[in-house]
Amino acid sequence: MLGLAGAALNGWFGAVVPRLREAEELRARAGCRQNLTVIAQAIRQYRHLHGGRFPTCLEELVLEELLAEGHTRCPGPLLMQGQRGGYLYVPPPAGAPDEPYAPLVCDAAMDNHHGRGGWVLRRNGRVDWVYPPQFGQLLSEWAERGAVSRPDTSARPSSTHVR
Repeated sequence: MLGLAGAALNGWFGAVVPRLREAEELRARAGCRQNLTVIAQAIRQYRHLHGGRFPTCLEELVLEELLAEGHTRCPGPLLMQGQRGGYLYVPPPAGAPDEPYAPLVCDAAMDNHHGRGGWVLRRNGRVDWVYPPQFGQLLSEWAERGAVSRPDTSARPSSTHVR
C-alpha cells in the first residue's frame, strides 16, 4: 500500500515540477522584457536631456537616476545558482545613420533564459524575443566587437557596452 502511494506521489511530483519551472521561466521572461522596456524609456529620456546622444553605458542611466539599478539585470538567468545576469548594450557610433531595427540592448548570455533565446531591445524601442540560432549569432557578432558577457555577482549593475 505504501509503495503504491509513494509511486503516485512520485508521478505527481514528476508532472508538477516541470510545470512549476516553466512558470518560473515565463515570469522571468516577462520581467526581463519589462526591464528592457524601462531601459528604452530611460535611454529616450537621456537622449532628450543630452542633445540626442546615447549614453555610453547603462550605468550612466543609473547614475543620472533615470533607471533603477535593478533594471540593469535580467531576473531570469542562472536561476539555479541564485545569480542574475546582465544585459549587453551597444550604443551606435556617433554620427551613425539611424537604423531603427538595429539591436541596442540584449540579454548578455544564452543562459539568461536556459538557452531558449533572449530579448533584444531595438533602437526604435521595440523589444523582440529572438530564438537561439539568431540570438547566438547576435551574441557572437557583439563579442567580435568587444562586448563581454558576464553574470552579475555583485550589487553593482551588470551591463557591458561596446563603442
